[in-house]
Amino acid sequence: MTSAAGGDLVDLLGALYTCISIIIVFEVLMLQMWLQEALSLDNLAFDVDEQSMVGTLERRRVVERIVRHRAKFPKIQLLALSIGLTAILALAAVLAANIRELPPVFTFGPVVILALTYFGVAGAIWRQGFAILRLAVRRLD
Repeated sequence: MTSAAGGDLVDLLGALYTCISIIIVFEVLMLQMWLQEALSLDNLAFDVDEQSMVGTLERRRVVERIVRHRAKFPKIQLLALSIGLTAILALAAVLAANIRELPPVFTFGPVVILALTYFGVAGAIWRQGFAILRLAVRRLD
């Protein structure tokens, strides 16, 4: 492979890494908005628990809001982003394997790091958000 072609591959790989990073930032912001609402509902559940008696209509309304919010978890968007990101990561891995001018740790390493970041953050926010909502419902039952 010539140096010019290798440089083009490096540029293309850099563009793919930029796309991957943008997708990860979008995903984190989307999930953070969902998590923020889960935290707000947890605070509301705490306040209602302190101020109202067991079995009141207000408590049931808050539980209904929590159940609705749990259903609003952006599964479809997350699935679509995951499929797109996996395809881009696979393409980046193929490109990284074809770049001979740089050591694999510099070309393939970011693929692994970005994949772990994406799926790690998504899993952590999902787990934390649903745990918060589960505890809020238990508090009100």
